[in-house]
Amino acid sequence: MEQIKQKNDTHVVSYLTLRRLIGILGMALPFACWIANAIVNKFDLLNNENLAILNPGASYQAQRNLKESISHFYYTASAPMFIGILITVAIFLFCYSGYEPREDDKYKWITDKLVTTLAGIAALGIVIFPTSSCEVIIDNFFIFRASKIIGLIHLIFAAAFFILMALLCLVNFRRQGDKGPFGEGEYDSLYRFCGAAILISIGIVFIYGSFLKDIVNLDLPVTFIFETVALISFGVAWLFKGKLYETNFILNTKKMFKSISPSSNE
Repeated sequence: MEQIKQKNDTHVVSYLTLRRLIGILGMALPFACWIANAIVNKFDLLNNENLAILNPGASYQAQRNLKESISHFYYTASAPMFIGILITVAIFLFCYSGYEPREDDKYKWITDKLVTTLAGIAALGIVIFPTSSCEVIIDNFFIFRASKIIGLIHLIFAAAFFILMALLCLVNFRRQGDKGPFGEGEYDSLYRFCGAAILISIGIVFIYGSFLKDIVNLDLPVTFIFETVALISFGVAWLFKGKLYETNFILNTKKMFKSISPSSNE
């Protein structure tokens, strides 16, 4: 019995770790791409002959460190970061099976495996079909820009990815299995908030890009901002599902603050 318990504990820990990694990578994606691109531009690394050899007469011309959208980092020096994180997230999503819904679950056909597999495919689609751009990209790390058709496919995959992540928050993460009925968990409100935040953010991106961009001339990367909000919401939900609050570091930190708080000395 003890051996079986140890195996089950190991299985649970691996699933919790997988959930945490998905959350951390999702939250890190926009900031990692932004920082990496800023470092390359700040120190002009691609025009340094000791680090890169360009074609005769060619030079790398840096533009804004922060791009219009996260997807536009595909063309910058942050491309390896962008591609690597998304492919890693896709692999983790493919590996994630989750738990089977209860018989009385009215959404039981929306299984964890189905949603995460489709989300993994969408994440790969975002990489395989890069975003297009109406403007010339001067700091293009590659020698091409995607056509409008490829850009449209990219948008479909990106929208599908975020919608599936919202679905996970609004349905799958709210299941408790044998611990209780659907939608009555301790962090149910958090999952609903994260799912709603993802959908609202993507809705704003769609409305702004389709109807307001040419009318409201904002000198802000609106798409990047709300994509980041959606990814942070996505990451927070995965971290709580992975019970980050139960890790030794978090628990020890809580104990430390509790021990030094004024109320503990009374």
